[in-house]
Amino acid sequence: MSASLYVEQIPMYLDSDKNIKIWTIKDCQLSTEMTVKLWSCLRSFTSLKHLSISDSSFSFPSSPSELPSVTKLSAERLTSQSYTGLLSSLPRLRAIDITIDDAERDIPQINAGLRRTRGQHLKHIRLKALSSLPSEKKSASRETMRGLGLLIEEQTKNLQRLHLAGVESLDEESLVDLIECCRRVKTVSDVWFYLCGTKKGGKLESHLKGLHTSPRGDLNVHVYHDGNFQDDKSYIITHTR
Repeated sequence: MSASLYVEQIPMYLDSDKNIKIWTIKDCQLSTEMTVKLWSCLRSFTSLKHLSISDSSFSFPSSPSELPSVTKLSAERLTSQSYTGLLSSLPRLRAIDITIDDAERDIPQINAGLRRTRGQHLKHIRLKALSSLPSEKKSASRETMRGLGLLIEEQTKNLQRLHLAGVESLDEESLVDLIECCRRVKTVSDVWFYLCGTKKGGKLESHLKGLHTSPRGDLNVHVYHDGNFQDDKSYIITHTR
């Protein structure tokens, strides 16, 4: 279906069902004009809570219209440039579940979009890189991971869970820094690192062992080095604030 036809068909749903809670977008490549039209239509669904988007590309204006009713975003295989405008148009997000295609390109764009909305309502961040991606597409530099950590520390004052899956850190020290950022947000209760380039006896494991304070801790960190759930290493640590 063409982008224009897709957008033009949306108004018919306004008359048939105004209580739509989830909207799925797939295989759409929208220009700025069509993106603006689509968002204008979606604003009419005042009960809309969940956007599910895949294999699509959007071009947002510098100040996109907001969809204030949406609290959850599921996205996979979007173009990197789509993320900043998309996330900045969803100011009340509580949960994001994003499957990325290129860690070094996508994560900074995601950070930028969340910073625009200040991320105050976010409670759950899940970023996943598929195992089928080449290693260079799953790898994130220390600078990229630092950007994510600073976003969490400075903006997400209600975050409860951070889940990274398949996003491979090029330097375990960056995951140590990320843990320290999470420790400064008192609402964070769980952090998962699943196939994130960690190793037994590595810097992250050594750091967490030094912080392990069971049963006084209130932040649970789960590390899966090789994808075997039976080899899950869990640590209970404390916040610093």
